[in-house]
Amino acid sequence: MNSPDKLLEKHSLRKTSLRLKVLTKFLDRPHAAVSTQNLEKSLADADRISLYRTLKTFEKVGLIHKVMDGTQQNKYAICEENCGDHRHDLDHAHFHCDLCKNTYCLEELGLDKISLPPQYTLHKANLALSGICANCK
Repeated sequence: MNSPDKLLEKHSLRKTSLRLKVLTKFLDRPHAAVSTQNLEKSLADADRISLYRTLKTFEKVGLIHKVMDGTQQNKYAICEENCGDHRHDLDHAHFHCDLCKNTYCLEELGLDKISLPPQYTLHKANLALSGICANCK
């Protein structure tokens, strides 16, 4: 697993205290989404505007991606290696656990099997699943 320092360096981002803290939160849960509310609570000493700017910057360079899990909360998860500047390879499903309320990226459940009729052009796909996660079973 990459360290926060190396990831910031790889994406040509300045190493600030807040960026390192935020990135560490994502790396601590590599296959799980983190809500902006949880980030705000766990980084209570951080300026809210700076936190949101950090998230937008990370999303823009391909460090994190927005997670749509049907809960209406803003959540993000760490990106795989193949995401980049203004480009996200988001061809996987997200699973929201009804018990623990955690949301997980399911990279092994790809969306590449979706086949649309020829007259349709796909621009974006989100697959949100819900149920009971392996930890709660």
